[in-house]
Amino acid sequence: MDLKQRKVDRAQILKTCCSRVKCFIETDGGFYPTPSKTDLSHHHCYTTALKNFGQKSLEKDRDVNVEIFKDGKKLSLQQVEKQYQDWIFQMHNLYDEESDCGEDEHVIIINPSNKKQLVISSDVIRVHRHIRRKGKSWRSGQKIKVLKGACSGVYKNNIYCVLEYILLEGFQGDAGGETRIICRQLGISDEKGCLIFEDEDGNPAIDIRESKSLPISIIDTGKCLSVETAEWISQLEKRQKKIPSSIDILSASHCEELEVEGSLPFDAVVTAGHASPDEVIAVVRPASYGSVAVSEKLDQKHIAVTDLDMVLEIKLNAEDKDLQKTSHVHSFRASPSSRKGFRGLYIFSVNPKLIFEKAGEYTFSFHIILQKESDCSSYVNSVRVKAQSQVKRWALVSDMQHAKLSVRVGSHFPPISIACYDVYENRTSFRHVPKLIAKVSTKQGVILFQSETLKSHLLSKCSVITAENILVKSSEVDLIRPGYEAQLTICSKDEPFDVSVPCKVLPGSIDHLNAKPKDFMKHLLPGNVVQELELEVFDAYGNHVKQGSDLSLGVDGFHFQQKTNIVQVDDHGRVDLSGLLKVSKGYGESVSLSVFSSKSNKLLFKVKSQIEKRMLRVATKIPEKCCAGSQLEDVVFEIVNSDGVVDETIDDNEKGDMSHSLVLKSDSTDMDDTVKYSFRHGCCTVRTIQLPEIEGSFSFRAAHSRFPKLNMTITVLVETAPEIVYESSQPQCTAEEISLQNNLSGFRIPKVEHDDNAMVLGPSPDSAKSIGNLVKSLYDERKELEDKFLQDGRRIGEHEQKLKTFHAQRLEYEKALSELQASLEANSNGDSSNSPKKERMLGEIESRAHTAASVVCKVLKDKKYHDFSKDILGVVALLGSVETNELARILTEFLGEEQMLGVVCKSYKAAHNLETCDVHGNVNCSTGLQALASALGTSLDGRYSVICLEDVRPYEGECDSGDPQRRLLLSDPTLPNGKTPPGFSGYAVNMIYLDANQLYTRTSGGKGLRETLFYHILGEVQVYRTRETMRKALECIHHGAVSLDGGIVRKTGVISLGCG
Repeated sequence: MDLKQRKVDRAQILKTCCSRVKCFIETDGGFYPTPSKTDLSHHHCYTTALKNFGQKSLEKDRDVNVEIFKDGKKLSLQQVEKQYQDWIFQMHNLYDEESDCGEDEHVIIINPSNKKQLVISSDVIRVHRHIRRKGKSWRSGQKIKVLKGACSGVYKNNIYCVLEYILLEGFQGDAGGETRIICRQLGISDEKGCLIFEDEDGNPAIDIRESKSLPISIIDTGKCLSVETAEWISQLEKRQKKIPSSIDILSASHCEELEVEGSLPFDAVVTAGHASPDEVIAVVRPASYGSVAVSEKLDQKHIAVTDLDMVLEIKLNAEDKDLQKTSHVHSFRASPSSRKGFRGLYIFSVNPKLIFEKAGEYTFSFHIILQKESDCSSYVNSVRVKAQSQVKRWALVSDMQHAKLSVRVGSHFPPISIACYDVYENRTSFRHVPKLIAKVSTKQGVILFQSETLKSHLLSKCSVITAENILVKSSEVDLIRPGYEAQLTICSKDEPFDVSVPCKVLPGSIDHLNAKPKDFMKHLLPGNVVQELELEVFDAYGNHVKQGSDLSLGVDGFHFQQKTNIVQVDDHGRVDLSGLLKVSKGYGESVSLSVFSSKSNKLLFKVKSQIEKRMLRVATKIPEKCCAGSQLEDVVFEIVNSDGVVDETIDDNEKGDMSHSLVLKSDSTDMDDTVKYSFRHGCCTVRTIQLPEIEGSFSFRAAHSRFPKLNMTITVLVETAPEIVYESSQPQCTAEEISLQNNLSGFRIPKVEHDDNAMVLGPSPDSAKSIGNLVKSLYDERKELEDKFLQDGRRIGEHEQKLKTFHAQRLEYEKALSELQASLEANSNGDSSNSPKKERMLGEIESRAHTAASVVCKVLKDKKYHDFSKDILGVVALLGSVETNELARILTEFLGEEQMLGVVCKSYKAAHNLETCDVHGNVNCSTGLQALASALGTSLDGRYSVICLEDVRPYEGECDSGDPQRRLLLSDPTLPNGKTPPGFSGYAVNMIYLDANQLYTRTSGGKGLRETLFYHILGEVQVYRTRETMRKALECIHHGAVSLDGGIVRKTGVISLGCG
């Protein structure tokens, strides 16, 4: 319609008010504006005519004829327009003008954010606390009653409210704005009512919260009334009585009214297996419920009807300690529903049906899920459940189910607590004390022992029986070595129940031991090693004792070739002492071996024996008398056994393994007792023994250099040589002859055995006549022999001078040889780790800063790192030695610095402890060798080699069992002609000398350092004297070779040239 008028204000009123009119087109009999009735076809001609209704240009719609009727009278378009405008002004005058302003100062709120809750459309509202409507005053805080049907949202009952604010749309003077009142319903607290406040920018704002926005029309229609104080208080009291107060469970009789079978048995104790009812019904009681008598029949007035949900939570407080103290069983949620005309029922369908299986207390908790404030208390009650009396099985109590029973033979098991359980695994009571039997068996079912002397008694109200006094007696524990895993079974003689528990049955303490072989002490000789000796260690019941049990050895006359005298039992219950006992006393002396328990110091084993007797005798006949200044020549000494047979095993070892030599000593002469004469196959020959030049009794002692008790004393009578006396008529000798006689006086006089063999010449009365003839004959013979005698004398003198020179040189050589033999013996039998050469090498390695070899050498020297280094043997360069510098130099070049400075460990596990990494593969510097390097004030740079003896491939052939160095029995290389190449000195692996403290290092497979470490790095590398001899032997070199003059063959077809 065209709203232009002569008066501008009326036109503005029409324009504003028309926008507030809602118009619907009725298309059926009943007026109810649904989308199907109001939405028309957009392109239909009727739709177009309706859209253009009220426009003056009706000529465009000639196809549609529009006629208007009211009360049966036809109206023109102008008449309809006039009546519509009159109706607009009538409504405006009736509803808008009086609410245009309030009675107090208003608050303007611009663009409120909650228009939907306020039910407004304008961007500007004015808030008043006091207005007048229809001549009546309405104020904030006034208590009002809104009758049912007054407006939307108030249908069934009257509502009581508190008037809070009056809202007017638009600025004052604007036409067409609506008016609404804000009310807070009875029961809503002030804190949840409408609030006027300032926003962050300091502008007024409104928050309606839980209040309601009602149209002003409820006052105009008379459906909003002021309430007196008495009525208001009365309503408060009524409402208070209807407020939900508590939760209750319907009794069995009330459930029957609702056709529900049974209720929860809160007042009785039920047996395990009892089933709950299919449905559990709870109700909310109003506050008035407690003040009235409860009727026997169900009454709706005692049931508060709410729209809140209720939750049922079931928990179990079990009697069984194995279960959680309080466990959650189930939760249900229900909304209020009706049945048989009763409303407000909370029906919980327990599906599947709850079976009370566990003994204990089932707690049922009911509570309302609150959507608004309420004082409705929860309901909590419980059902007691006891175990069944019928027993299904026995089992250990919870404290023992996970316990690891471990007992030694000869001791008692700890008390075993057993409980019996019903079909639902509830602990129940024993009817009587059963007679118990205890059995211990292997996993294969072999019974180790059985006991019927148990003591048993009941505890905990007859629900637990304790078995005691189970003494373990068995000689069959070796059947379950080495883990000693077994099973203890306790059963009843008269009931078909038993209980089993895994256990460990360990051997008892060390009681006695046996030595194998028993005659290991027979035929002992000094320096010999007991090659085969094994101790079997038993407890009192004949079981081999547990691995790792300590024994202490006491030796007398033996050298135990380990650092400590404590030995441990192996996994077979034995101690292998083969090769560890070396005879240290001399011939004929007593030796003994004692074994003690390290724990109790009890003597377990002792055996005594005597080393075989040997005697020293002289095989050459020694004259009783000798001339002064002469010599005893080729004197042979022998060492014989008790039967007088020469012991050919006594042979001086050139390599120093066992030195057998003879020493001569005399107190009366300056006989050099540092000279040693070697025994060969039990015999020792002393070429010359110088006798003194002074007559008298001469004694000297011959003794074994290592066993002084093996000695003998030889006494010789030394006399002056007999002198020939001539008569005065005898021709005198010339000066030259006298000189020759003086020279001949030192010659050895032929040996004589008796005094009557000496010849004295002198005058005799019976022969005086023939003296002249005799002297003349002698003089002639003398002349004849003189030339020859003088010639022989000169020659003898020359030879004698040479012999003296040679004798002096021989003494020097024998002394030097003895010193060299003693040195070799010390190096072979002792520890060369402290030799000056090795000390220099150790110093050079330690000076190589930031290397693993340097850190390892320092760690091995410091005892405080023993736990870390106990499985580290050392550095390759320090674990052996060679005879010559040439061999050492060429082998060092052949192996290279990395291998020579490699760290040697017993196993991969020990090597792994040297270095650990984090999850990203980075080396952890706070553990292993890195940490020790930091503690020593240095660090590790770069990589280093670690050789694990247990993991390298060892030499699988045989070793020389008679050689303390255990050299490998490798066949010499052969040329095509079948001969050994000239210049071949041996295999490098066999030319390494091991220190005494490394000779007995063994892997778990019994392999030594030579079979593992040195065979791994050297293999079958051959050693030749010169490059030329090595070149000629190339045909038989397959694993490499070196020569003492610097040649190196790496492998077939690869050689190293140049000089190192």
